[in-house]
Amino acid sequence: MELWQTAYSQWLHDNLPLSKRTVSHYLSAIRNIRKWVNIDLSEINTIQDFEVFERAALHNERFIARDKVGNRMYSIALRHFKDFVIANVTKELTVFPEVISDSMLVENGRL
Repeated sequence: MELWQTAYSQWLHDNLPLSKRTVSHYLSAIRNIRKWVNIDLSEINTIQDFEVFERAALHNERFIARDKVGNRMYSIALRHFKDFVIANVTKELTVFPEVISDSMLVENGRL
């Protein structure tokens, strides 16, 4: 299992009242979406990276068809994956606030 899969499964378990079976379904849905849009999820490091993945999924015919048949399970898995990415990007930002502060000062011309 790839690192993102382990982390996503753990995040779902820790943050949502889901059964192990539902967590497994959501993980499987994200794996399928990844194959359909041909994007390496280990390369998602920012919200913008995720948005590229999300747009590709939402415009993918196979995603649209499977989501309709699956009672929006794929959309829900994608939404939870977005929350997972946001939580992890935010965690990275709060771990190193001095890096953000320094880069923000440089960007705003205050340094």
